[in-house]
Amino acid sequence: MVDDSRTIHRTAEEARGGSTPNIMRWVLGISLLAAIIALSAIWIFGAATQEEGSDPSRAVQVGDEGGNPPPGN
Repeated sequence: MVDDSRTIHRTAEEARGGSTPNIMRWVLGISLLAAIIALSAIWIFGAATQEEGSDPSRAVQVGDEGGNPPPGN
């Protein structure tokens, strides 16, 4: 049998050895919001600067205008 008279009951703050401010909620929330705004800005400004009627799936690498491999390969 287990002797329950020797169990130790502590609050969460006592067990951690300090207080738990809610600053992490603010840090995570602000970071998430900043990431969403940054990625949205990249997407919006990228679409705004794209030429009208251009097809991004037909992007060509520099030096590969003809679709042929570079010489020597």
